Amino acid sequence: MAEKASINEMHRLLAIMNGDTDSDSPRKFDSSNSVDSDVQAMKTILERFSRSADTLISEIDSDNPVQDRPLREAMLMEPTDDGVVVGLWEIKTKTDSGRKLYDVVKVDENTPIASDLTIYEAARGLVQALNDGLPINSVFVRDLLQNEADHANAVHDAIHAKYALKNHRLTESKRELLEDKYSAAFRRASHARHRVLEIFKRY
Repeated sequence: MAEKASINEMHRLLAIMNGDTDSDSPRKFDSSNSVDSDVQAMKTILERFSRSADTLISEIDSDNPVQDRPLREAMLMEPTDDGVVVGLWEIKTKTDSGRKLYDVVKVDENTPIASDLTIYEAARGLVQALNDGLPINSVFVRDLLQNEADHANAVHDAIHAKYALKNHRLTESKRELLEDKYSAAFRRASHARHRVLEIFKRY
């Protein structure tokens, strides 16, 4: 049987929830009340608390979905041997000449919707958009993937110029030209990467 003090506290809490402002003072236990009524009182308190919590969560989701996206996404993440599954999509990691590349693949399908992405945040942003129902030709996805492609092309140009500079037979003018190409490609890659990170954070 429940202790008198516990039952009194149950009644006090129930009174507060019902709007009784005088309920801060202890209530005396009425021995004529049955155990069933006390259990029902506690059940009522718990049900109201549960409804209040559910309402609060719903309000948070509807009022500020952007801040809650990382939490929801974290709950959907499932690590794999070569990447991570997020919702309906999987980010697969692979290595090419020492560089990490990323493919975005529909779960249980082998054909990637995007492949050889050079920036992880581009893959993450694409997965977020697809899980949220955005089409592949949406402004956000096109902007994200265009800057990712700009980064990939610039990195390719920088690697090519750097490799060419290893040729010891280059004339001075040719070397200077290649150094300028490498510097320009490096700046383009840095700018494109910065844009991808900006787009990813803004979504």
